[in-house]
Amino acid sequence: ADNPVSRLLKAALLTCRNQSLSEEARVKSKQLLGLFDDVIDCRPSKEAIRAVQVDRTIIRYEYLLNLAKSLLANVSPWQAESGSAVYSLMFDMNKVFEAFIAAEFRKALNSSDYQIAAPARKKYLVKREGVAEFGQRFRLEPDIGIFRLRADGKKTACLVDAKWKRLDHNKNHGGVSQEDMYQMYAYGKRYDSPVVILLYPHHPKLRTDQGKVAQYRHLDDGDQNKIISVHTVDIRQTLGD
Repeated sequence: ADNPVSRLLKAALLTCRNQSLSEEARVKSKQLLGLFDDVIDCRPSKEAIRAVQVDRTIIRYEYLLNLAKSLLANVSPWQAESGSAVYSLMFDMNKVFEAFIAAEFRKALNSSDYQIAAPARKKYLVKREGVAEFGQRFRLEPDIGIFRLRADGKKTACLVDAKWKRLDHNKNHGGVSQEDMYQMYAYGKRYDSPVVILLYPHHPKLRTDQGKVAQYRHLDDGDQNKIISVHTVDIRQTLGD
């Protein structure tokens, strides 16, 4: 029926359809909008949104209505009215951060002679003795590879690994763990990458020079030009090129 509750839900679906979400979300929003053909298209005012209250007749829609209110107010669920019940969503923030960094690199490298992709061939750290076939163990898989396109093929420019961890300048090495550095060292060594970039999210308590935390160089003979560069990214701001 064309009532305030249906108008609120339809407005939220229109918001989902028109935003830059995943293709799956856009398709689902469009499909669900077909159920609201008899409901007028409108963006409810703040007063109209607040006026929609959950009672026993629509209690089963409580989570949806609160989520719709958050979408229309353009706020996160935890910024909504205190005590509002909404659906909880859990994400692997390492994967989210990695996808965000990859998307930003694609925008920055668009129309350049560089290409972003995962390394085509996965490499391993060691080979187990006594195993005739498939004896390689401990796979090394960088998040992002940046390659320079040349006439004779593509050459690795750098590898990038994104870590959703909180750095602390009061800790050794600025909070960069030995495990992370060992991993970056292995990437540079096995993939023969001149530069490996380790990225962390920035936060206000960090003291960094334009996001740069530290830069390290390999000590091995023949590898002294290989660099591991540690940076932070402020995800609250629009990133530059």
